[in-house]
Amino acid sequence: AGIVSSTNATFTFARLSREQHAPDATLAAGAVAACTVLFPRVLVATAVLDRRVAIALLPYLLAPFLLGLLVVVLWLRVRHGGHTPGAAPANPLQIWPALQMAATFQVVMFVVELARRWFGEGGLLATGAVLGLTDVDALTISMARAATNGLPVETAAQAIAVGILANCAMKAAIAVALGTREFGGRTGGTLVAMGA
Repeated sequence: AGIVSSTNATFTFARLSREQHAPDATLAAGAVAACTVLFPRVLVATAVLDRRVAIALLPYLLAPFLLGLLVVVLWLRVRHGGHTPGAAPANPLQIWPALQMAATFQVVMFVVELARRWFGEGGLLATGAVLGLTDVDALTISMARAATNGLPVETAAQAIAVGILANCAMKAAIAVALGTREFGGRTGGTLVAMGA
């Protein structure tokens, strides 16, 4: 699920924890695992687009990835109870979601270019935070392309990192607001720690 959408996984698992009374610890481990996959996913996508940005981004992603991995491994070692299968992710190759993603990428590219022209590099960091709330992939692609077209590599990496931070904060809020107290505490607390 983290390869498809860690936000959707967090949302789905939070709702399952409250509505179906599924094991909170297992669902929290699944949500944190999905969120942990975001870091290598973004790094790989960035490396494909612009290796320089990926190298600059690595220090921002390494610590939260290792923390998420450690938490998931520890939770899985001490978990009790049965296995509850999570909801299967939707097929990302369906035509409507593909068209939505293409439209989102175009809008994001336009917004990033406007922010860059009007507000300079500081505007890109704020834009990264806003875009991170909705689509980290579009942010990653737009910043890597912007670096290829002359944006300083460190600024592109920082904008992606700020977007991921905003995304972690949003997923923590989803976990706390929609999940049970245990699910929200485990997942939200871990995501806040990863953001820190």
